[in-house]
Amino acid sequence: RYLLQQGHQVTVLTRRPPAYQGRLMVAKQPEGLDVVRVSSYVMADFGYWQRVAMFLSFPLAALFVLRRIRRADVVVVNLGPLPSAIPALALSWLRRSSLVVYLADPWLDVVVARGLMPTAWLGHLLKRFESFILRRADRIATVSHPMRRVLIERGLEADTIEVIPGGVDLDQFAPTSDEPDALRRAIGLPQLQGRFVLIYGGLLGDLVDAETLLEAAERLKD
Repeated sequence: RYLLQQGHQVTVLTRRPPAYQGRLMVAKQPEGLDVVRVSSYVMADFGYWQRVAMFLSFPLAALFVLRRIRRADVVVVNLGPLPSAIPALALSWLRRSSLVVYLADPWLDVVVARGLMPTAWLGHLLKRFESFILRRADRIATVSHPMRRVLIERGLEADTIEVIPGGVDLDQFAPTSDEPDALRRAIGLPQLQGRFVLIYGGLLGDLVDAETLLEAAERLKD
């Protein structure tokens, strides 16, 4: 929306929601935004091969609709999961566009370090592919200066890496009352009134060190 407000034309290529099941592509233009949704494999069972199928289904389906995007001066891709970069690379080559890669954290390093990669050679291959994407990018965006240092230590050019901290739209998310405990009462948690509350808003899974979260909560409860 911010880019639209600045006068840019924006096309979003993403996976389709369950309501569009059975259709390869759905194009919509909500609020002037051109959204192209493609079919992909989504499942509740997160076994290894099911996860691989889910991660690969979107980029492979996206390749079939790239010709619909007639012009792209800049292609922006979120590098998590890694296969999402495949259609972005193809589109930037097809339209001779600049490529911007957003990498919030070293998730691939975490996967390898926690032993979640089935074979060492696959981890090595994926790291080579990630390095290729990052070196191909005209600009790299990340959320923190420590992550920027990690990328520089990998040998990437410092002047190509920008830090864009995570933000919030204060027009949509703002205190509704000057009274600190009003929200606690509204959501039915009066026992938290007058207490300092921390909320973890991420996923829980193999890549999340949930034990550290629980340990931190134990240390902070008093």
